[in-house]
Amino acid sequence: MLGVKDLCIAYLEGYIQCKVTEYLLHDKILSSELDKIKEMAVKCMEQYISQQKISEADKEEMKQNHKLWAEMVLLGVKQRLYECGKIE
Repeated sequence: MLGVKDLCIAYLEGYIQCKVTEYLLHDKILSSELDKIKEMAVKCMEQYISQQKISEADKEEMKQNHKLWAEMVLLGVKQRLYECGKIE
């Protein structure tokens, strides 16, 4: 499982990446749209992980770690968009 340090880094990655690119958004974005994007990315990664030649236990751990990582990144993105007033 991911540790606290890994989760903090994921959150900051999302926040910083959003800070760098927020000027590209000319309108507000719905929080639900970001949730859908995250879910699509998680599903794609789960499919990729499923195709790897590793044990089923390792696959499940990787899937859980990726899902948690994606959630933390999304929280960072949403926090930055909230601060700059570009999220609904």
